[in-house]
Amino acid sequence: MKLQPIINLQTNIRAGNFATYSSTPEQKVVNFGSSHPMPVADYGKSWLYWCQMDKLKNETKQFPEDIAYREALLKNAGLPSGNQHYLRAIVGPQEINKILKDFDSSEEFFSVGKNDENILNHKMRANLHMHTIASDGSLTPQQLLDKAAEYADKVAEKNPKSKLAPFVVGITDHDTTESAKEAIKIIYKDPQKYRNLRVILGVEMTTFNKFHFPKVKEPVNIHTLVYGIDPNEKSFNGFIEGIKEEKSAVAEKMVFSAEKAYRHMTGVKRFFDLNEGKRLYNPLSKSILGIYNNVENYAKNKMALQHIVLQDEEFVNALKSKGMPTKIDGLMYKMNEFYKPLTGNNKVLPPEQTLPMFLSISTGLEQDKIELKLSEGLNSPKYKSLEKGIMDCIQPYKITMNSKHEYVPTITKVYEGLTGQPKAIMGLAHPIDYLKSAQSLGEKFDFINTIYARFIREGKEKAKFSEVYYQSYKPSREEFKNNPMTKSLMSALSELYGLVKTGSADSHGMSVFKRL
Repeated sequence: MKLQPIINLQTNIRAGNFATYSSTPEQKVVNFGSSHPMPVADYGKSWLYWCQMDKLKNETKQFPEDIAYREALLKNAGLPSGNQHYLRAIVGPQEINKILKDFDSSEEFFSVGKNDENILNHKMRANLHMHTIASDGSLTPQQLLDKAAEYADKVAEKNPKSKLAPFVVGITDHDTTESAKEAIKIIYKDPQKYRNLRVILGVEMTTFNKFHFPKVKEPVNIHTLVYGIDPNEKSFNGFIEGIKEEKSAVAEKMVFSAEKAYRHMTGVKRFFDLNEGKRLYNPLSKSILGIYNNVENYAKNKMALQHIVLQDEEFVNALKSKGMPTKIDGLMYKMNEFYKPLTGNNKVLPPEQTLPMFLSISTGLEQDKIELKLSEGLNSPKYKSLEKGIMDCIQPYKITMNSKHEYVPTITKVYEGLTGQPKAIMGLAHPIDYLKSAQSLGEKFDFINTIYARFIREGKEKAKFSEVYYQSYKPSREEFKNNPMTKSLMSALSELYGLVKTGSADSHGMSVFKRL
C-alpha cells in the first residue's frame, strides 16, 4: 500500500506549511501548502485510514473517464476539488457500463430467490431501481446507503476474489434528484463506510407518449430510468425543476376548478385545498409522477368520506367508539396514516381500493358490511351526480391524445433535457407494465415491440438498457410475466435493439432487496 498521503503530510509540517482553515458551503477543509484540501473530519486520522484512502484512489484509476465525472460531482455540489476518490462508491458512466454487462447474463443477480436464498448466500448483487422519501419511498438516503453498505461488506467478505461489484444500488426517485444530491454529501463525509458499495445516481422520469397503434386510445405512461447523472448540473437541474413547476401549476388549476364546482353544487366553501393535499400526499407535495391521478383520487377520497362515511350513523358511531375523528379533516389525516403501511409509499389510491380496509380496521365493523354500504353510497344517483360534476372539471387536465395540457415530458423531451449530461444513459423501466394498453396476446407482442422501437428512436445513443429482470410486477401482470414466451420476448427484443438486460426490485419500502 502507498503511504504518499502521510509522507506529503509530514513534509508539509516540516516545511512549516501549517494548516489553514477555510469554509465551503458544506464543511471546513484543511489546506497544507499546495496540497489538496482535506476535510477537517479526516485531519489526524490513522495511517491505516490514509492507506485505505490511497487504495480507493487507486481503484478509481481503473475507470479514468469516471474521475472527471466525480470531480464534476464535487464541483457542482460545492465540495472541495481534488478529492474525487472520496466518492469512490459512486460509479460513473464507464464503470456503470461494465457493471450492467457483468450482470446482463442472469436474473439471479437481481433476485432475492426462493425464501430469500440469494440474499442469504450473497448471490444477489444489484437493485438498480430504488425510491426514497424524496419521492414515494420510505427510506431516507442515509438509511438506504447504510443498509446497502452493510450487505455489500458481507458480500465482499464472503467473496474476496470475486471480480463482480459486491452490491450495486440505483437511487432513482420519480422525477426528482433530491436524494441523489444528498447521497453525494453522505458518501463524501465517510468514504470508507461505503467502500464496498457501488451507487448509481439516477432518476426515474415519468413520460407520456402518443402512439398510433390499434386499440391504444390514450398516451402511454412509460417510465424511463436515467443512470450516471450529475444531479447538480445546471441544465439538467433546470429541466427537472421546470417540470415540477409545470405540474404544480396544473395541480393548482385542477384543485381550484374542483373547489369552484363543489361550492356551486353544495354551497360549501374551501372544501378542496391543494395545501391539504400536499400535506397528505408526497407526489402532490413534490410535484412528481403524473399529478392527474393524485388530484383525482384526493378529491374522490375526501368526497367519499364526507358524503358517504360521515353521513352514515352506523359508521359515525363506530368511529366514535374507537376514538377516531368524525370531522372530515381529521379523518382525512387518519386515512393518510393508514395508506403508507398498506402501499409502502405515499401515493393517493382510489377510495374503492382503500376505504373498505381502512374502515374495517378503524371501526371494527365487518368488511363485507362496509363494502356493501360503500358500494351503495358510491353508486347512489345523488353521489354519482356530485362526483361527475367534480370530475368533469378535472377531466380537461388529463393527458389525452388531444390534450392541450402536456405537462409531463415525452421520451424525446427527457433526452433533450440531458444535454448537459453527455455520458448519462437511459433505460426502459418494467416494460411488461405497458402491455396493459393492448388487448390480445398478439397485440401485446406487437405493441411491446413498438415501445422498444420508439425508445430506441427517441433515446438515440443514450438508450442502453431494459429492465428484463424486473422483480415486482403487480398481480395483474404476473401471468404474463411468468409466461416463458414473455421472458424470451423481452430478452429477444433487448438483443435485437442492442440493449443490456438489467433488473431491480423497484424498492419503495424499508428493504433494499424487495419492493416493500
